This record gives sequence, structure tokens and C-alpha cells, in this order.
Amino acid sequence: MSQTRQPLFADADFADKVVFVTGAASGIGNGLARALARRGARVAIADVRAEAIEQAAHDLRDTGAVVEPFAVDVADREAMMACAASVAERFGAVHLVINNAGIAQVGTPLDQVDERTYRWMFDVNVHGVTNGMAAFTPYLRSNGTGGGHIVNVSSIAGLFLVPEWHIGLYSSTKMAVIPLSLGMRLALAPSNIGVSVVCPGRIWSELRSNSASLAPGGGALVSNLPDDIDEDVMSAAQAAEIILHGVTNDRAFILTHPDHATDVAEYHKLIEDEFAYWKSALPDIPAAPKGG
Repeated sequence: MSQTRQPLFADADFADKVVFVTGAASGIGNGLARALARRGARVAIADVRAEAIEQAAHDLRDTGAVVEPFAVDVADREAMMACAASVAERFGAVHLVINNAGIAQVGTPLDQVDERTYRWMFDVNVHGVTNGMAAFTPYLRSNGTGGGHIVNVSSIAGLFLVPEWHIGLYSSTKMAVIPLSLGMRLALAPSNIGVSVVCPGRIWSELRSNSASLAPGGGALVSNLPDDIDEDVMSAAQAAEIILHGVTNDRAFILTHPDHATDVAEYHKLIEDEFAYWKSALPDIPAAPKGG
């Protein structure tokens, strides 16, 4: 996945660059907005929760940051297109886009998940990313600096499954973000635009409460997790520092918890075992009749 490019942020200089961050009212998105503001970036922050994003902007302005809030649903393609135009009108250019907004559904067996939740999960976690890339890529191409970067936030759950957590729906949406990101990385390399996909482990956020409050059917979407799930959780501020390091070094994958390598290897071992089985099984399977 390597290309010969001159990454825009190779010098780790974010000063005066224009950054757009979704899901920025809390969690990783808010941590990134704060970290970038400290580095002198001009920050456009977005969230579907209008009051929350206004408060986040107020808090950032108190630090001296140049910030503009946008209340927008990332699942709405037209709204995202309009948001991108407004960001460019306000700041004149866009250099870094972080598609971070996401929701979670964990703990309920897939046969018990209702259709509205299925569609909502894909609308936000997958289409929200594609909408962000589609809306902002033209502005990255035309920002006058000859480069830019996109960060798409997936999850460590996009790299392996935790069977007892009934995480299949959430994982499937986060897995989808990975090939979308790597494919866009290849597509945008000639335009000197990097693309990174973040697969964070457990980060402190309001993901569970936000998912419950925003869910189309209402009620908790995350359940049946271990009692110690909130122990030894990384702060959003630390995750933001890791992500910006990944941007500076133009990494295809940004991994906050590399100790999960064993879990990922075990998951891929399942696939390897299936290849081995079918390699031995196929020669013994009768050929279909010709013309059958």
C-alpha cells in the first residue's frame, strides 16, 4: 500500500491548517479537536447533537482556538455536502478530514437485532464515512497546498471478533471501513492525499450513552459486557496523540492498542484453517456433469 508521495503533514506542522472532525462533541473526536487546536489548527467540528457541539465549540474558544461548530447527521449525504461547502466558505480551504462519528450495538445476538438498528448502524458507521470522503475530497484536492489527509475511524473490532460479546453487527460496519479506507488511499495517492484508518481499542468516550439516546428504537444498545470493561481504558487525549502521530507518518493503519495483535492473528488463523480444509477437500468433491 506504499506510494511515493510528499505527505502534507510530514513535518508535524498543523498550524493554520483547516481540519474537519465529525463526532467531535465528545470522545476521540473531541480529543482530536483539542489536540489540533493546541497545534494551531483552525478546526471545524461536527456532531449530530446540536447543543453538545455548540458547547464543545464554546469550550474550545475559551482556549483561544479558531473553531466553527456544525450540527450535521453524517448519514445524510446532502447535509454533508452542504456542510463541506460551508466549511470551505468559512475557512477557504480544507487540509485534514477526520471521519470519526460512530455508534455501537453490542451484546444482542444478531437474530434479535431489529431491522431499523441494522440500517442505522450501516448508515452512520459506513455511509457516514463514505459521505465524509465524498463531500470533502474535492476541497482537499483544491486547497492550494498540493496535498491533504483523511482519517477514518474504524475499531479494533474491525480486525477481529469477540464471540461472547455478540459484536457481529458492530464489527461488520467497522470492518467495512477498512477496505473503503485502503481503497481510497490508493485512489487519492496521485493527488498527494493520504488516507489512514484508525482501529482503536477501548477509549474513554460516551459511545454507549450516545448510541442509546440516538437509537431509532431507543434504549440501551450495548449490553452483556464484562464488569471490568471500563478498567484500564485509554483517554481520548492519548488516543488523539497517537492518531496525529499516524497522520504525520502517513500510516495506512493507526493502532492505539498493538497488544491486540495476538487476537487478530487468532482470528485470521480461523481463515487460514478454512483455506487448508478446502485445499484438501476440493479434489475429493465430484465434478459436476458437463452442461449441468
